[in-house]
Amino acid sequence: RNRFRTHDFLLAKQTRYHCVIPPMFFLTTLEQNIYLAPIYLKKNYKKYCFSSLIATVEGNKIGPFGTVVLVVEFSKNFKKGKFLPGSSSALFCLKYRAITFKVFKGEILDTIVTNVTKLGFFL
Repeated sequence: RNRFRTHDFLLAKQTRYHCVIPPMFFLTTLEQNIYLAPIYLKKNYKKYCFSSLIATVEGNKIGPFGTVVLVVEFSKNFKKGKFLPGSSSALFCLKYRAITFKVFKGEILDTIVTNVTKLGFFL
């Protein structure tokens, strides 16, 4: 008996679409330097580092990786910061994993146009 199994069809369908449509969302590991003012250098300075990283990175374009949509997790090994000479700020290098969004040439996006100006249109 040669029966049609549903999960075989789904696997074939996923494989076919995976070859045709390139992904737009990626899970990437990134690094970012964060400067903290002396007022934030307390016992819970890690909390300030993470909140400053999220405020700095989310929603911004990061080089060839595209736009950061969401910071998923931070690196387990949090290194000590360095004080900058001539300044009272401390520098922390943070590693994190984020979901990034990148559109490639020739891709079609299903979206709603919110504003049209002389400079172009906005989604």
